[in-house]
Amino acid sequence: MGLKNDVLKTIIITIGSISLSIAITYSLCMIWGENQVIRVDYTLLISFIAPLIITPIVCAVFINLNNKLKETERQLKDEIHWRRLLIKESRDAIAVIDQNGKVFMANTQFADMLGYSVEEVHQLHIWDWDTQLNQEQYLGLTEDVSSVGLNFETQHRCRDGRIIDVEVSNNGGVYGGKKLILGICRDVTDRKKAESEKSALIDKLEKALAEIKTLQGFIPICASCKKIRSEKGYWEQIEQYIQDRSDAQFSHSLCPKCAKELYPDMDITSDQ
Repeated sequence: MGLKNDVLKTIIITIGSISLSIAITYSLCMIWGENQVIRVDYTLLISFIAPLIITPIVCAVFINLNNKLKETERQLKDEIHWRRLLIKESRDAIAVIDQNGKVFMANTQFADMLGYSVEEVHQLHIWDWDTQLNQEQYLGLTEDVSSVGLNFETQHRCRDGRIIDVEVSNNGGVYGGKKLILGICRDVTDRKKAESEKSALIDKLEKALAEIKTLQGFIPICASCKKIRSEKGYWEQIEQYIQDRSDAQFSHSLCPKCAKELYPDMDITSDQ
């Protein structure tokens, strides 16, 4: 479509240049005719040909410049679209900080994470929300933005005073003569809490496991008195041996057979 328009414009311009040449030549002939110096020479020929050559060239240059301008406008629109797609529509919170620590650009997600409006965020400096970075440290960091490119965890202070854990990935560069640092932030408070709870649970389980005592292997027991020989060679009561090596506790009673043998005159059962 653009090529057809350029061809049409060229045809119109060519026709216009021919008409202009004829008009100029006719005017010269009229002038020279009145002065009695009508003659066909190089001057008249040049006055006819020059517009035919110069006008299309000038118009072609103009069309080319106009097409380049349109291409530049298209690229600018694409750049704006990509910036909106990558920054404003990103799920992560993104903030661009200038060399003085002030917010140069921030998306809605960053403002929402801290509890501010986008307009309010643009009035802040990085040390207004980063609890682990002061003004002096930041200014030292921006002395050489080419060396910036870190992934780290820090804490941000929200507008309501809450402190959240944040994972930051940043990079630096120069834009419009300004040193800028771009930071992609992700709230990891819930993740850190879950990791802490998981670690505490693992420690608790490991501690409980260390306290568990088990009985295993062959246990030498007396066939008569039922005492058990310990690892040190001592004979111990069976209940003492088990209690020392497990969490079991014993309560003493009598089985019906033993109760009848020991106390034949008393009615003692295992249920009592």
